[in-house]
Amino acid sequence: MGSLEESRLGNISEGPDTGIGKRNCHGNPEHGTNGEDAGSSDCKVNSYSLEDTKSTWVDKDAVLLTYKASQDAVCASQKLPSAVWASSLWVKKGSEWKAAFHQETPVQNSMGAEEKKN
Repeated sequence: MGSLEESRLGNISEGPDTGIGKRNCHGNPEHGTNGEDAGSSDCKVNSYSLEDTKSTWVDKDAVLLTYKASQDAVCASQKLPSAVWASSLWVKKGSEWKAAFHQETPVQNSMGAEEKKN
């Protein structure tokens, strides 16, 4: 993982003071998969991991990050999908990187059902 991915998708234990604002269960800005605020106190993240990370530079001040996130998390008493494909568009405004767009899609198995993590 390169330095941008590390700073954007890095350790959520760094908290909101890392320059990208509130993060959800696996380091993404603002909201979880179902629109819940995963940074709120009614969310619990037991574990998470990232794989297949990729950055695609749109121009010198914009980068698209894509990755698969696996998580064991509950928000508002509802279990979040165990695995999602995610993409985030980050834009540099002045000296700060801001999330301009983020989306997550639950990972589907070959039968069309949500993939379950063992």
